[in-house]
Amino acid sequence: MHFNLIFKVMRGYFYTLLSLFAVGFYSYGQDYSDYIEAGLYASTYQVEEVVVSSDHKEAVLAYAIDLKAEKLAEGYKVQLQTRHQDFDTKLEDLAAACMQAIEPLHYRIGKEGGIVELLDHKGLVDNFKKARPKIEGYFVGDIAKRFINAFQQRIGDEAFVTDRLKSLLLSQLLFPKKLWFAKTKFTTDFSPMQGATFLPYQCTAESTAKGGVITVHIKGTEQKSDSEIELTYHIDKKSKQLQRIEANIEMGSGEKHTMKIKK
Repeated sequence: MHFNLIFKVMRGYFYTLLSLFAVGFYSYGQDYSDYIEAGLYASTYQVEEVVVSSDHKEAVLAYAIDLKAEKLAEGYKVQLQTRHQDFDTKLEDLAAACMQAIEPLHYRIGKEGGIVELLDHKGLVDNFKKARPKIEGYFVGDIAKRFINAFQQRIGDEAFVTDRLKSLLLSQLLFPKKLWFAKTKFTTDFSPMQGATFLPYQCTAESTAKGGVITVHIKGTEQKSDSEIELTYHIDKKSKQLQRIEANIEMGSGEKHTMKIKK
């Protein structure tokens, strides 16, 4: 089984179209790039994703994420754990079990934001090998065996795993570049589709501040993929903590992806 299927099965987890925490503060002329630090995050967020294919088939996924962030001399490191509900099919449950076996994931976030590297890749692989007998005891049959073999083979490729995790919609929204907080008009790269090449998006952003909450609205376009991005971020001005994110992506091919992340 090709490993791409594994990521497609994990619909919300690897339906990664977007990375754009492109935030400028046009209305108030302020640079909020210092908000992109370990203190940005609450310990838990609820995530809801809706993906609509070009043939109008809809997939909905709701899950929770737990975050722990620690400041470093340059940037910070973060631990991320997902908590999924039961899925509709046995294969989806298997994919979730494989992912949970390698979690929590540990990243190093750069001084200027964005994932720089996946930490402890060897530990990730070792954790899966330890969990594999239990997984195989529950998920039996030839399809499950081939799925598990493919998963273990692919996670052994550090560069592949790192690139895929970087391109996750969830990852890209949570770990923005500081540049996106400091500019009102800019070009930034992100992957519009799961596993696709990162493309340059032309973006504009503006902000408002009301009731102690900074609201940032971003729009971006990219000609090659004929896609549009619209994002809204809500950050507590006093605590500098992320409250929620709403994201909407529309592809020229007709595919759509929305994500809501909230405390």
